[in-house]
Amino acid sequence: QQRVAMLNSIVHIVVREGTATTEAYFLVTLFDILICCCCIAMCLSCVGFSVRDVKAVREALRHMHVDRFDSFEQVIVVHEVVVKPYQGGAIDLYVRVSAGREQAVTTKGDMGIFEQPLVVWVEQGVPFVRIDV
Repeated sequence: QQRVAMLNSIVHIVVREGTATTEAYFLVTLFDILICCCCIAMCLSCVGFSVRDVKAVREALRHMHVDRFDSFEQVIVVHEVVVKPYQGGAIDLYVRVSAGREQAVTTKGDMGIFEQPLVVWVEQGVPFVRIDV
């Protein structure tokens, strides 16, 4: 219902008593540019491009407080993983740290002891860092 009301108000501006106004042309042009930008961004996201790859967009999102942090490098030292005993024999254990498009994986840990630093680049706008065993 809200979308219909918004469309009706746009149509009312465009067709005000049968003549289009300068404001209407401006709004329609602005709307067309917005739609084109969204379509281009969606197409580029298929090949791994993110809107945040553009420096001006990153800075605007930080300025508007949409993103709370800039991109940063996160170092996580994996010392030991403790798991319940497995009756089928030895288990190959790995630890993977993922942050958006970036990830780092340990080498195989003997008896759950790793002693490895994992370095992950956390891009601006990534909501969480995920750790998988």
